[in-house]
Amino acid sequence: STSGFEMSGGELVGPGTVVVNGAAVWTGGNLGGEHPARTVFNGDLTLSGNGSRQVRGRAVEFHGTTTWTNVGGERSFEVGTGATLLNTGHFRDQTIGNAVIGGSSLSCCFTNRGVYSKSGGSTNTTIIEIPFETEGTLQIFSGTLVLSADSRISKIVDVYSGATLQFNGGTHQLNDIRSGMGGAGSLGGRWIFGSD
Repeated sequence: STSGFEMSGGELVGPGTVVVNGAAVWTGGNLGGEHPARTVFNGDLTLSGNGSRQVRGRAVEFHGTTTWTNVGGERSFEVGTGATLLNTGHFRDQTIGNAVIGGSSLSCCFTNRGVYSKSGGSTNTTIIEIPFETEGTLQIFSGTLVLSADSRISKIVDVYSGATLQFNGGTHQLNDIRSGMGGAGSLGGRWIFGSD
């Protein structure tokens, strides 16, 4: 374990677990490895700048406040085969312009068990191209959040006035939703409505 972490390039590889208990900054570079490799951010994490980040074959966990920002232009977060993202804290998507959490394999996924919030401006779009599951709170304060792969949405979804939650392609399952839909919804793909 370590009390701090800063990464601007290169690649962290290996089969072990890296636990960061203090503040961390990740502006670029790759986290690689093979299962059961893990990187655990227990403290606050800053994802800043326009650099691309890649996660391959590694589980990455966000347990504090994670703030994702940029300075304009397209921004990407690539998740490769066998990699997973888990948020139990507050993942604050404050990107401007277009941002993508992408990947080419359905074996990767993003699971939210805390709060995922999107803000940053009314014309901004974030596209999540990998399977997305939320069992916590999903908040869209401004802009558009697009789920373009399979999704499973449970618990609380709040889309504020002027914001949009858009479903494209994939299969989307909604379970026991408590929703405040002051904004807009755009539906596509295959839908399943049920309960856990």
